[in-house]
Amino acid sequence: MKMLNAMALLAMLCVPAQAQTIVKISPDRSAVTATNDKGTATSTIVRDGQGGGTITTRYQPKPSYQPMGGAGYQPMGAKSR
Repeated sequence: MKMLNAMALLAMLCVPAQAQTIVKISPDRSAVTATNDKGTATSTIVRDGQGGGTITTRYQPKPSYQPMGGAGYQPMGAKSR
């Protein structure tokens, strides 16, 4: 249980808290995923069978904010492509 709490804390620290963070714990308690508007952090533990293990955390940022949409800025009067 202590390891699960440590993984949840690690996942929370890897993803900057903005508006809302969603934390999910896998049914077998081997992974914790934290997701918010900036990206997703997943911490996975691999146990070695002797009471120890390895924790791997992976962070996947979401694409940067595009206030004008995917087409980018187009001044008034410009012809669209």
